[in-house]
Amino acid sequence: MKDMHVLPEKVERLAEYKPITTAYRVRLDANESPFTPSAGLLERFADLTRGIAYNRYPDPTAGELLRAYGAFIGVDPDRLTAGNGSDELISLICTAFMPKGGRAVVCVPDFSMYEFYCGIAEAECVRYVKGEDHAIDFADLLTVVREKPTSLVILSNPCNPTSIGYDRETILDFVRSTGCLTVIDEAYMEFSPTDDSVLGCIDEYENLLVLKTLSKLGLAALRCGFAAGCEKLTSALRKVKSPYNVSSLTQALATAALTDGYEDEFRAHIAEIKAGTRRLYDELAKLAPANGYKINLPHTNFVALRFSAPEMPAYIFDRLHDRSISIRYMKPSLLRVTCGTNEENEEFLAEFKALLSK
Repeated sequence: MKDMHVLPEKVERLAEYKPITTAYRVRLDANESPFTPSAGLLERFADLTRGIAYNRYPDPTAGELLRAYGAFIGVDPDRLTAGNGSDELISLICTAFMPKGGRAVVCVPDFSMYEFYCGIAEAECVRYVKGEDHAIDFADLLTVVREKPTSLVILSNPCNPTSIGYDRETILDFVRSTGCLTVIDEAYMEFSPTDDSVLGCIDEYENLLVLKTLSKLGLAALRCGFAAGCEKLTSALRKVKSPYNVSSLTQALATAALTDGYEDEFRAHIAEIKAGTRRLYDELAKLAPANGYKINLPHTNFVALRFSAPEMPAYIFDRLHDRSISIRYMKPSLLRVTCGTNEENEEFLAEFKALLSK
């Protein structure tokens, strides 16, 4: 029978996002935390799962969760919106906060899902392509934003996948100048050696939304993200989200992880990851001049290597794959390596150095 249904062009032209699902001995590809919750917190999780009213819908306001996370990051919970991962919030922002056919500006390379959700929203998505050093020239970016009426600019700081971080005043100068909704994704800010978060400025700017997540702190399985903004933007975002968008299980477990002293576990893990990432950087920076790649001081839980010879990153990626070590290869020239445990990092470094010597 002939299929008479025609998919919309915006769906037909999409490439499916395919994360690595193969089982690897060493996983350094997804920017996850290498640390699982402690035995004590896991016991707390088990107790909570038995007390959830599975026959009832979740709290639509996620009130306890917002209070716990607000205390963790020092933000008024009335300025927060919880999401099913920050991905849901990005999707909501793109679909609800732009008029049909609105213009959005994204940076390349940056988190690929910004462009994905702008496409689903049928926006005119303009790509500001970064230079060879992968840094943003904010004057040039602002010129792109101002070329035509723009509804949305979205970028990550610190940046995934480049590991580059920008100082607070540079970001705020840009927010002040755009004249449109500006979304700053701070998923990796906890790992930056400098505290340049703009969270403390959300009430000063009616065009600023800041995205946060628990995924990088060891709770990726819960899919729990947040948007922080002024009263006007928070009210609008809460209007357009689904009523029960964050499950009761996620709300209960995430709240527990952020209270009763368990939040100190995450702060300790953050410190370990920062130290491990710096160790990766120090070792890889020594090798860079003689081996055809450049590396920036990371403000993230990963390091990014930019190769001059395009065949090298593919070769290294494939050979590490053969050894059951997964990292991220981003064509044409970027390798991204997440900080793992000390043992995982050392194994990666040993294999990487061996490959360079061949």
